[in-house]
Amino acid sequence: MKKQLYILFTLTLLLMSCKKEQPNMKTTCELSKPIKASFIMGYKVEIDSCDNTSSNDYSILEDSDTCRGGLITFRSTTCIYDSLRWIVGNHPDQFTTKEFSLSFNAQFAGMSIPITLIAKRSPNTICYPNDDGIDTLVRYLYVKPFDSAHIYAGKFLGYNVEDGASDLFEIELTSSSNFNAVTFINLPRGANPPFGFGSLYNSQQAYKRFYFCRSFDFGGHGLNNIIGVVKYNSNYDSVRIEYSYSIDPEKPNRGSNSIKKTFLGTRI
Repeated sequence: MKKQLYILFTLTLLLMSCKKEQPNMKTTCELSKPIKASFIMGYKVEIDSCDNTSSNDYSILEDSDTCRGGLITFRSTTCIYDSLRWIVGNHPDQFTTKEFSLSFNAQFAGMSIPITLIAKRSPNTICYPNDDGIDTLVRYLYVKPFDSAHIYAGKFLGYNVEDGASDLFEIELTSSSNFNAVTFINLPRGANPPFGFGSLYNSQQAYKRFYFCRSFDFGGHGLNNIIGVVKYNSNYDSVRIEYSYSIDPEKPNRGSNSIKKTFLGTRI
C-alpha cells in the first residue's frame, strides 16, 4: 500500500512539474497577434531648422487626410513587420521604406488619392490558423483647392491663456497673395517691429493650419528662435496660436530659456 501511495505521489509531482513547464498559449498568442497595417500622413515640419545652435533633430508630423498640396510625408506605424509596400494612386513607383515623401502640385487639387500600405510578417498559424501574414490598409488623401490668402489674414481680438481672459489685446496677420509669406503684428505682444516669415516651411501649410519659425532677430526686439503653429476653426473666424520663443536671444528656445504662450482670438 505504501509503495502504491509513493508511486501515486511521484506521478502527481511529475504532472505538476510538466504543467508548470508548459507555455501559456493564451498569453503567447495575445502577444503575437496577426499583423495590422497602420500609417499616418501629413506635413512634416523640421522644427530644428529654426534653431541654428542645436544639433538635435526634431520634427512634427500630424496625421491628416486633407492637404493643400506640397510635400506630404507618409509614415508607417505598423508594429513588427518583415516588409512594407506602398501604392500611391497611379504613381508609377512603389515604395518600401517606413517613411517617404511625395509632392502634390495643383493638378491634384480637388482629388481624393488612394494611399495603400501592404504590410507583411511571417504568419502565426499555431495561434491563428487563418493568418496569412499580410494586412492591407487603404486611406484617401484629399488635396484641397488652394484658398485665397485673405481667408487667413485679418485682425483678431483675444488673449494669452497663460495671462488670463481679461487681458485682451489685438493682433493682425497679413499675407502675400499666394500665402507664401505672412507677417504677425503685435505677436508676441509688444513685439515691434512685427515678425515676418518669408516662407512657411516652403509653403507646406496644412488644411486650416500652418507652422512658422524664425531663427534670426532681424527686428532687434530680442525674440529669437520663435516657433509656433496657427490653427483656424472651420469658418476661419477664430484662431488659436501656440508659440514659444527664447528669453535670451543668444540661446536656444529650450527648457528654462523658453517662454510658451497660447493665443485665443476672434476675428474683428
